Amino acid sequence: MRELSAPVDSVMFCLSKSLGAPIGSMLCGSEAFIGKARKVRRFMGGGMRQAGIIAACGLEAIGPDNIRGLADDHRRARELARRLAELPHIAPVDPPVETNMLHLAIGKDAPFDTRDLVAQARKANIRLVSFGGNIIRVACHKEVDDEDVEWLIVLFTMWCRSS
Repeated sequence: MRELSAPVDSVMFCLSKSLGAPIGSMLCGSEAFIGKARKVRRFMGGGMRQAGIIAACGLEAIGPDNIRGLADDHRRARELARRLAELPHIAPVDPPVETNMLHLAIGKDAPFDTRDLVAQARKANIRLVSFGGNIIRVACHKEVDDEDVEWLIVLFTMWCRSS
């Protein structure tokens, strides 16, 4: 984080993608910058009540165990991208994968479309996100382990070769 944020004077990151918080982002910067950001937030209607509950989730999300787990999430996403790219009808979008998320393009010649794929995955208790067209998003997070990744690869292999 230090290396990524070194060239900038402020940074914002989401707590809900891989860190397990149900909502929220963090804004980091100088005291003066944060003071101005708070005023702008209130001006824009962002004076949220019960924010302490969300803040508690955020504190849990940035705890040492969660932060250490991010490296595993990123490794799993890279492994998924590498292995799924070997299958017919699937191509990673914007490789190389550097975070816990990857986007996959479903080929026009696939025996399924993104809607079919999302529905089949849901039946297997896997949540994929379709952005319309032929793109889906896969995210590895704190509740996904190596066995889950292997299971997803097995399922994608079955779906891609069922033509």
